[in-house]
Amino acid sequence: LMLTEPKEDGDSSSSTVSEPDKQVMVLIHDDKVTGTDPETGADLKGTIKTVKVKNATDEFYVVQNGRTATGSGIVYTFDGYQEVNMNNALIDTAMIGTLANNANGLTSEDVIEENCTDIAKFGLDKPEAVVDIEYETGTKFRMLVGDKPPTGDTKYVMIDGVDTVFTVRLYAVANYSSTFDDFVDKTMLKAPDVY
Repeated sequence: LMLTEPKEDGDSSSSTVSEPDKQVMVLIHDDKVTGTDPETGADLKGTIKTVKVKNATDEFYVVQNGRTATGSGIVYTFDGYQEVNMNNALIDTAMIGTLANNANGLTSEDVIEENCTDIAKFGLDKPEAVVDIEYETGTKFRMLVGDKPPTGDTKYVMIDGVDTVFTVRLYAVANYSSTFDDFVDKTMLKAPDVY
């Protein structure tokens, strides 16, 4: 509280408290793809070929299903639903796309514990979701999604083969815990005329 009180000399400006330094890093990217995007200058992260998600209620297998109308991105769908998406019916391809797009270039909010030997305290021994990602080049990652910390809008995650626990933004991993019904397209259509 003392940090935000006005100074005694009559100055009405207040001090701000800065957050401690966080260890932010890219957790998932295709290390076989290097360079920068000529249009944006951002580091290239590769293109995800497939995503397999297993959570408490369902298992999803996400595959590529062509390119977006502008040709600048990939459209993803569930395996076995490729023809359904061509007719723009039944499932929400934008939401399915988050299963691949949110993983690609996933960034940590902070490093919670390095050399972690007790992953149970983060809910990672029985993860909420296990996500297997494969890039077009063959690079693979397995991500475990654990509990939500007591404060903040984050989740604990761990990358298989790395004994460090990270937090990531909740919105980036929320759909990995979804049920199949959550991916049903909720667009309302006008009722057809009765003949």
